[in-house]
Amino acid sequence: MSQAPSAEQGGGYVLCVGLPLHRVGEVARLLRGRAAVIATPDAEGARQLLAPPEEVDGAPEGPAADPGRFVGVAPADDGPDRLVLGVLEVDLAAREVTAGGSPIHLSMREFDLLATLASEPDRVWSFADLTRTVWRTVYLGDPDPVVSAVKRLRKRLGAVPDLRLSSVRGVGYRLMVGARRRVPVTGASPG
Repeated sequence: MSQAPSAEQGGGYVLCVGLPLHRVGEVARLLRGRAAVIATPDAEGARQLLAPPEEVDGAPEGPAADPGRFVGVAPADDGPDRLVLGVLEVDLAAREVTAGGSPIHLSMREFDLLATLASEPDRVWSFADLTRTVWRTVYLGDPDPVVSAVKRLRKRLGAVPDLRLSSVRGVGYRLMVGARRRVPVTGASPG
């Protein structure tokens, strides 16, 4: 007779590589809090997550290093995983978003779009990548559904400090965290 694992026996974590976010949520629900579920889009992300701290570019670990810039998936006390981007928290299992403790109400599509963009901040997500990941369909060259969803998401996130959903003309979008300053490029002085 087999015995179901209990919380006292294990815990640990499950690493989901390359799964769509809805599948990661299903894995988390099936585990019922017995393990933390960590999602990463590719093998390189998995290698970085599994590398000992001293091998990850010498960067300080965790939220204590810089709470305003911490980005990652961290298990919560009650089991669901969260993406933390400054004051923004995306609870993947509960499908809830808060900014500074205040809830931000999103549609299903807006949540999926935010969760995708937040999974790799500063990455430029192409229209094709977003269509495949969020809409779960093939990109046929029409960016309108992505553009419309991004406009709605920008309105919802408008008041979140140090968080910007920026356009990369002709390519797609990226979620930028933290204050960024543009440095003016000056030409050479005539000589």
